[in-house]
Amino acid sequence: MTRRRWLFAAMLALLALVLAGCYERGHDYFVDTGADTYGWTKRMGEAFWDDALKRNYLTKNEDGTYSIDPSVVSVEDVYVVVDQVLEDIAWVLSPDRSASWRALLLGMPSLKEGFEREEQKWLYIKSQLAKVLVYQDFLELLGKTMKEAAKAYKSEELVPKNTEFIYEPEYLRRAKEDGTLQVVEQGMYYVYTPYGYKLPDPSARDDPNAFLWEPKLEGYWVVSYAISNGKEPQDLSADFAEIYRAKVVDGRIVTETEPCVRAYRKLSGSTLRVIVIDWDHEGEPGYGAPDEVQEVYASTGWKLITEKETLFEELARPRSAEIAAERNLELPPLELKIVRLGSVEEYKGEYKEDGWAVPYEYKDEHNINYTTYLVFEDLPEDYPFKRIAYVVKAWNQATVYEYWVPKPEYAVDMEYAYSSGRNIVVQPVGGARQEISAHVASGQLHKIVYKYGDTWIEIVDLDGTGVLQYKIEGVARPSFSTSSSSSYKPPY
Repeated sequence: MTRRRWLFAAMLALLALVLAGCYERGHDYFVDTGADTYGWTKRMGEAFWDDALKRNYLTKNEDGTYSIDPSVVSVEDVYVVVDQVLEDIAWVLSPDRSASWRALLLGMPSLKEGFEREEQKWLYIKSQLAKVLVYQDFLELLGKTMKEAAKAYKSEELVPKNTEFIYEPEYLRRAKEDGTLQVVEQGMYYVYTPYGYKLPDPSARDDPNAFLWEPKLEGYWVVSYAISNGKEPQDLSADFAEIYRAKVVDGRIVTETEPCVRAYRKLSGSTLRVIVIDWDHEGEPGYGAPDEVQEVYASTGWKLITEKETLFEELARPRSAEIAAERNLELPPLELKIVRLGSVEEYKGEYKEDGWAVPYEYKDEHNINYTTYLVFEDLPEDYPFKRIAYVVKAWNQATVYEYWVPKPEYAVDMEYAYSSGRNIVVQPVGGARQEISAHVASGQLHKIVYKYGDTWIEIVDLDGTGVLQYKIEGVARPSFSTSSSSSYKPPY
């Protein structure tokens, strides 16, 4: 595809997008407002809307059909829609929507990567349109009248070389050519800001986002120019000024390559009224390209700094410190706290080296008189998956409960896990759902809780030896939710 065709296709695509966005939002607003304000029926509102759309956005062809009139779609119209597209992409990629959504983005990397690629494309388009809008604002603040057609979106402006605007009014260009532009003021000016640099907060080691501000004293080299008419001026007043970030190195003033602020008088005026700002520091992305235009009132560059001190405090702050944090899709880490046995004196039960056993037979001849329950690990609230802590078999009409540690392949993040009779249904993250016997998933026996007379007794392996060496009498009877699951914190 040739460049001409590519530009034409891009223009049509963006115009279609703008009109689609405007149509969807504008149509509903127009029809609803007409109904509320004027009592229009829906059919009347849609007829008025179609007529307004044809008159304002379309041109009539010779055959009676209509085509998009690109001259009525402004750069600002397109910028607004592009911004909305980026908001939609950011919504899709946001890790803060929910833990389940974050897990989806992790589980489908191609989805995440695809949207990130699209985001980069639209960010480029937005940056190009922003350059055009800044230049248009500059011309209007100077006092140059711009017709609506001059503000129309042009696909050529998506090409970088077509947005290399020269911020030089005609009066300034002529003065440079004629040699009548002279320096009337220059010098170093310092601005102190308590918000100079972001440094990690050493007192908050557990919070990687915690920071402290370090103050900064920023120097600015100011040069003011006036256009000479061959006579002594009545007052000190500048037609143009440049302000550079600067510092003194070995007794010599060193400035950035490009000014961070340029100030201009209007096309008809005698004082500085318009400034063009580049927020980026040298070495940062976007350095050298204007970011913003503001209206001011100052006689010289020196006066501008003294009257806009807050602005220059902000200009002293590196943009890199203001970059938004990356989208963190990592699942929250699970905390594991290990407490050494014996470090805290507590009753663990009556000890027996060769272990304890249930003092009566509780299994039938086929070993099937049990029902299965699942106990899940106690995970953070926003953790999207489950992890099985124990597979529980309730025997002999729920008078004996065996707690089995799951085998390693079942002690993993589960999208689904629930009990079903003597079986369990599990689906590891990224795996297939399957129904298996509780025996298949059970690893090592951790404890048994059983009823003896009117007393509930627990025998448990607290040392990880595989032997139930501790017995505690008078424990609570196990209980499970209706979903056959509950949370449990292991005792060690």
